[in-house]
Amino acid sequence: NGNIIDMEKLSDYVVKDANGNPVKEWYAISSYLQNMGGEMDEQYAETDGRKVIYSSLNPVKLLRNANMFTYIALALIVILSGVIVLIVLTVVKKIKKKKQKREAAAS
Repeated sequence: NGNIIDMEKLSDYVVKDANGNPVKEWYAISSYLQNMGGEMDEQYAETDGRKVIYSSLNPVKLLRNANMFTYIALALIVILSGVIVLIVLTVVKKIKKKKQKREAAAS
């Protein structure tokens, strides 16, 4: 129901079998499906809208529901790209200066 679970009483929410043993998630799901009698319940025929998959490379749509980690990763990529551009520009500038000095010495 969306109620907050007290972390100290977390073990009260573990799914257990008739003997009180914890049931693994895959087993709980498979026995739930088995109890349906081989027919899928109609409520599962369509998506319920909790997870919507967009197949778009539009940056606005990609970052629509971004979290803090996404923004940190994006910031690191931008900073790293900037550093690489600065290094390349510095190397190109030094190469041009050396070339100009050689041409000046040759003339």
